[in-house]
This record gives sequence, structure tokens and C-alpha cells, in this order.
Amino acid sequence: MKIGKLFLAGIVALGLGLTGCNNDDVPELSGEKEATISIKVLPSSNGSLLRSTGNLNGDGVLAKGLAQESAIKSLEVWIFKGDVLDAYKSAAAAEVTEIEARIGARTVVVVANAEIGQKNSKAELLATIKGLPADVAGKGLVMTAEPFDVTLVKGNNYYGYTDAEVAAKTGENKNHLNDNKKPLPITRVNARVAIVSAVLDLASVPANQKVVFDALKDVEVAMFNVPKETKLFGSDLAKNENYLFGAKWTSPLSTYVGSADASAVATASLTDAVTGALPVVVTNAPYYYVNESNGTDKMFIVLRAKVYKNNAVVETVKELYTDNEGYTYYPIWINAADKGYSYDQGYVADGTIKRNTQYNISLTIKGLGNPNIDPVDKAWLDVAVAVEDWKVVGQGVIW
Repeated sequence: MKIGKLFLAGIVALGLGLTGCNNDDVPELSGEKEATISIKVLPSSNGSLLRSTGNLNGDGVLAKGLAQESAIKSLEVWIFKGDVLDAYKSAAAAEVTEIEARIGARTVVVVANAEIGQKNSKAELLATIKGLPADVAGKGLVMTAEPFDVTLVKGNNYYGYTDAEVAAKTGENKNHLNDNKKPLPITRVNARVAIVSAVLDLASVPANQKVVFDALKDVEVAMFNVPKETKLFGSDLAKNENYLFGAKWTSPLSTYVGSADASAVATASLTDAVTGALPVVVTNAPYYYVNESNGTDKMFIVLRAKVYKNNAVVETVKELYTDNEGYTYYPIWINAADKGYSYDQGYVADGTIKRNTQYNISLTIKGLGNPNIDPVDKAWLDVAVAVEDWKVVGQGVIW
């Protein structure tokens, strides 16, 4: 018997993945394997290590994103007949070749950077979840494609190639599958939240505050209400549970999940000491990879800074504007329709966090903030947001 080859190519649009393994007894398919599948995923770019606070200049705030956000470091392919696994193979590269499979109607699942391992049941694979933090430097951002159907014939099958690429392949019985001659899109599972700009507009500060302070320094940023886990497949990936927070900052109103739990521990990957003083600029932007979220506990990010006058920490506005350490707080609800928040024309904010989306926040501070991270009725904050293809949401905030 001659074993042919099936080549399945996917040139990527980006996303995130998962890990796991199951070797329990499951039904097995009968018959000889008369085809192989080779899947090729071409990332848009490759790059070096990534930091939580770092340089987002250039493509970092555009649809293309950072180079390392497109890196494919591992690729896994599962071939199912119904719920039963026909074939599985992985590679530490952007291509998996010669996966032996049986001919006939099959469902294909492709995941990048997840290291899930063999799953003998399609239902089990599609129920896989992934937890934070995202290991961008080591494993890369997890990316998935929704399962798709093919009919494999004996010989060499191709998916995601141009006609010219198929014609250039060697071998007999070449079959170009119905792929619209387009690459297989895979998308990041995570979203990214960043403060790409934060400036103090002293000219707009109220007169009664101008006599109190002239600078904001010792800037820190932290995320709150970030779901720990995400689904990998489906139109809605949000699990909306097991929330993480970046810092145990005071919240008398219990604004974030875990604030009233003495045993709850902050997640180091969700906080940063950003800069000595404002402004925050795109080259030292704090940014965080998060999971989808659409529950009642809305995700938010907080910038806090110590209040200074003549190079000394101000001690006279505690409880009114600062905490006992001299910090004033600027909480920003991400993608929210709120007072002082503005977005790109035509974009409608709904408070949800979606996969493969950059939420780029530009913050303009026009006054002192709060003595803790809880919201108040009056705010000196403008928020502006932009949405593009990672997709990119630029959120501008004026406090």
C-alpha cells in the first residue's frame, strides 16, 4: 500500500493556546491510514523577549502588534472523525508535516503555542482552558482556529496554499482542498491592556488644587478583576471567575474581587512600578495580557502616584485626595461607557474584554485623584480608546 501525503497550510492571523494530555481508553477507528496531513502556519513576525513594562513604540500599538506577539513556537494538529481522534501530531516549529490519517470526512483543530498534548476526544479538546500568566517569552501567545471540516482523499491533500504552491509540490494524487486559496487564520486567545500615555495637564488643574501640588511621581500601575482562566474555543471565551488582581490596594467599597479577603495574594505579572514621574510614554508603557471578560465584575486598571509640591510629598490632603503613604489613585474601567471616556468615532464601548484586542489607554490628568481605588462621583479624567486589528482599542482618560 502506498501512503500519500496531505498538506494543510495555514498562514496566520494570530491568537493564543493551551496545554494538557489524556490517554484514557477511547473508541478507535478501523481501516488503514492512506493520507497524511502537513499543516504549515506562517506567523507575520518573530521577535525577542517581552516585558510587562516596555517599548510599545511603532507597531506595538498598531494592528500588527509586537513581533513576539506573532511568534509561533509550537504547533499542534488534531484530526477527528466525529468525536474520535484519527490523528495527532505536534512540532516545535511553524509546520507539522506528514500526519498520517484515514480518508473521508474529518474535522481539523489547530492550536499554536499551547502544548496541550494528545486529546482522544474532540469534546474534551474543545473544553480545554488556559490560565494566566501568558508565557510570551517562553511559549508564546496561545492562538487558536475554530475547528473546520475537510474531506481527505487518498494521496496528497493541501489546505491553505495557492494553486501555484500546490502545483510546485512533488508527489502523486495531489488534492487542493476547498480553502478559498486563503491561509488558515488563527487568533490570539488573550487581549492586551496598556496605558500608552499618561500626562499631567497642570494648566487645567483647578485653582484650589494648584496651590497643593505641582507634580505626580513614583508612578505605579496595577490590573484588577482579571479572570484567571479562559476557554480556547467558541464565540465566547470568558469564564468570569477566579479573579486576579495586581496589587492589594485599599478598597473600602470592595471594588475588586479579593479586596476583602485577607488570604488573597496579588499576582505579580499584573502590576508594575512604571516611572519616577509622569509622563508615561509609549516607550515605557505598562501593558498586560488578560483573558476575555463579560461578567458583572468589570475589569479595570489603576494608575497611582505620589502627590508632590516643591519636590516634597504632600502630607496635607490625606483622606481627601491621598492615602496615608501620599498616593492618589486614578481607576479606569476598561472599554466602559463612562463620564470622561472617549473612543474612536463609531466605536461603542460595552465594558467587555474581547480576545485578540488591544485596549490602548491614553490618560490625561487634570486634577488630583482619589484616596483609594474606589470610584467617586466627580472625576478629573478623560479616557479615549481606539480599536484596530489585533484589534486595537485606544482609550483616552481625563482625570
